[in-house]
Parts: sequence; C-alpha cells; structure tokens
Amino acid sequence: MFPNEHLVYLHDTPSKSLFDQPGRAFSSGCIRVENPFDLAERLLEKTPGWDRSRIMRDVDTSRTSRVNLAEPVAVMLLYWTATTDAAGTVTFREDIYQRMQ
Repeated sequence: MFPNEHLVYLHDTPSKSLFDQPGRAFSSGCIRVENPFDLAERLLEKTPGWDRSRIMRDVDTSRTSRVNLAEPVAVMLLYWTATTDAAGTVTFREDIYQRMQ
C-alpha cells in the first residue's frame, strides 16, 4: 500500500501469462508486480525480523497483514507512451488513459 488519491496499488497476479502480452491494460489502474517477493524483500531489508523466509511464512498464512517499513520509500510512477529498445528503435504505444491529449 502507498497513499495516493487515485487508488492505485501494487500487487501480485495469478495471471502470470499477462506479463508476456504486448498490451498491458488488464486491470483497473493497479500495477501488477512481476516478482512481488523480490520487491517485498527489498522493501523490508531494513525492517528488523523481515527476511525472505519470514515473508514467505507470512504469505503461507493466506491472511492479509500490514508491515510498517523501517524507513519510508518514495514511490514514483511514470507513464510513458513511447520508449526505445536496445538498438535505439522508438516504439509508440497506445495512450490507454488518454493522458497525452
């Protein structure tokens, strides 16, 4: 969770195959995290008692829990409709949220 006025959240997904799709607009504005346990481990690395095994034990309970981070983390979301690949080729994507009008 991170406070924001748009109700956008970072979360895992049972639909892992969606990460292989060229279009990525499969949810209502939430952001699917491809490697959520790696992210959790990184976020909690300075929070005493929270290592990968503790994270996995907590996940295995199937209960929702909240852990306050030892230090705040800035969350910055960027919305790009154009990008370049390793060869420098520019690719334009559909502006699904119509932000560039």
